[in-house]
Amino acid sequence: MHTYSILFVYIEISNYKGAKRVRILRRQKIEGRWINKVVKHVGTARNDTELEILKSIAVVDRSRLVKPGQLSLDLEHSSTNGIFALGIHHHGAELVLGDIFDSLTISIGRLTPLLRLLTIARIMHPASKRETAYWMEESLGSAYSLDQIYRFLDVVFKARKQISSSIQNAVSKSYPGAMSFLLYDVTTLYFEIDREDPDTEGWTGLRKRGYSKDHRADLPQIVLGLCVNELGMPLSYQIYPGHTYEGRTLVDGVEFVRTQIGAEQMTVVADAGMLSQSNISLISELGMCYIISARVKNLDLATTNELLSRDFTKNPIFEIRYRRSRLIVSYSHKRAGADVRRRQASVARLEKLISENRAIRRHQFLDLKVRTKPAIKWQAIEDAARFDGLKGYLTNNEDLSAEEVISHYNSLPTVERSFRMTKSDLKVRPAFHQRSKRIEAHVVLCMISLCVMRMLEQKVRSAGLTYPQALSIISRTNSALIGNTRKSHLIPPLYSREFKEILESLRHNDE
Repeated sequence: MHTYSILFVYIEISNYKGAKRVRILRRQKIEGRWINKVVKHVGTARNDTELEILKSIAVVDRSRLVKPGQLSLDLEHSSTNGIFALGIHHHGAELVLGDIFDSLTISIGRLTPLLRLLTIARIMHPASKRETAYWMEESLGSAYSLDQIYRFLDVVFKARKQISSSIQNAVSKSYPGAMSFLLYDVTTLYFEIDREDPDTEGWTGLRKRGYSKDHRADLPQIVLGLCVNELGMPLSYQIYPGHTYEGRTLVDGVEFVRTQIGAEQMTVVADAGMLSQSNISLISELGMCYIISARVKNLDLATTNELLSRDFTKNPIFEIRYRRSRLIVSYSHKRAGADVRRRQASVARLEKLISENRAIRRHQFLDLKVRTKPAIKWQAIEDAARFDGLKGYLTNNEDLSAEEVISHYNSLPTVERSFRMTKSDLKVRPAFHQRSKRIEAHVVLCMISLCVMRMLEQKVRSAGLTYPQALSIISRTNSALIGNTRKSHLIPPLYSREFKEILESLRHNDE
C-alpha cells in the first residue's frame, strides 16, 4: 500500500479485487487515538491510464480540502505520465440556465437539446455562430458542427410560433400577476452591408434604410417590435422592413399576445411614438385598454389653454376628458428643471452656430425668414417654457386612479432595458445572416435567451442578488476537465455559498 501524505489529509492507493483503489483519507485524533477516516472514494482503476487520471483527480480534490473553495489544477504528480488539464466545463451555467430553459417547456423534437445549448451559449458567450460552435464544444462538450447549427436555424424559423406560444404559457403561469399590463416598444437593428434587400412580387425586402435608433441611417436595418410583461419578459416580437413607421407595428405586437393568452382584459402601455387615432381605435375595438404618452404641446387649443390655466405647483396632477379618453397631466419640479437645462443648452448651441456663420438645421427656436441670417425666436422659447415639467398620459382604463396610470407608464423603461440587454448582453447585433428566415431565427434565439435572463433575474432576488451578480457567480462555477489523449474525466466543482443560494432560489420559486 502506498500513501501520499500532506498534513493530516492524504491520498491512499491500495489493491482492491485485482484493481487499484484511490481514496482520500483524513488522519484525526479521537479520544487519544489516531484514526484514519475516508473522506472520499475517488475511484477504482483497472489499468495504468485510469490510475494516473484518478491520482490527478485525487490531487486536485485533496488540494481543495486543504484550501476550501479553490479549484486547483496542480498536476505535478502526474505530468510525467501524460495527464493534462484539458479545460473547463461550464457546469453552473448548464445547471442553472439549463434548468430555467427547461421550465419554458419548449419542444421541437430531437433537436431541443441543441436549442438549449445555443441559449446557454448566447447568454454566456454571445458571438457569431462560428465562434458559438467552438465555445459550445470547448465549454459545454457539444458535438454539434457549425453546419448543423446553421441548418438548425431553419428548424427554429419553422417552429417560431410554437416557441413563442411556449414562452407565453410559461411566463403567464409563472408570473400571472405581471400579465395585466403589456409594455410595447420598437428598436432598429442595422446590418453592416451596403445594399438593401430587393423587393420581389408579393414580398418587400427586409433590410431597408430608414430612421435608425442606433444613428446608423447609412446602413440597411430591420425594425423589431417587442412586447413584454411588466417584468420585462418577452411575450411576442414582430420584424418589419427597415423603413417601416414604428406606429404601424403596435397593434400587431399586442394582438398576437392577447389571442394566445386569452386574457379578458389587458392594458397596453406604449410611448408617444405609437400614438395615433387609428391605433387607439383598433386597440379599443380589440377590447383592450391603453396607456399612451400624450404630447401636451400638440393638444387642441382649448385643452391646452385649460391646462396652462392650472397652477400645477399646488396640485401636480390634473385630469380631464379628451376625445373619449382620460387625459392625465402631471407636473414634476425635477422634470421642469431638466426641461430648462435642455432648452438653455439648445439656445446656446444655436447662438454659437449663428455667430460662427455655420450651417444650421431647422429648429423650433430658429427664425429662418430673416433675410440676412437666422435669428433666435424668443417668443417660441417663452411659449415652450410654459410647458416645463408637464407630462401627459392618455388612457381608456376607467378602473385605475391617475396615480396608478402614471405608475404603470413609468414602468415602460423595463422594455427599453430589455432592448438594451438584447443589444448589449446578448449582442443581437450584428447578425451575420443574409436570408430573412435565418435573421428571424437569430431573433427568436435572442428572445428565448432574454426570457431566461429575465426569469433568472426574478428568481435570484430572493437571494439578494442582481442579475449581473448571479451571472458572475454562475460563470465561476465550473468543472475541471483533465485527462490524456485517450481518456478524459470531469472534476465537479465545489459549490460556493452564493451558488448554493442561487440553487435554493430556483427550488423555492418552483414550489
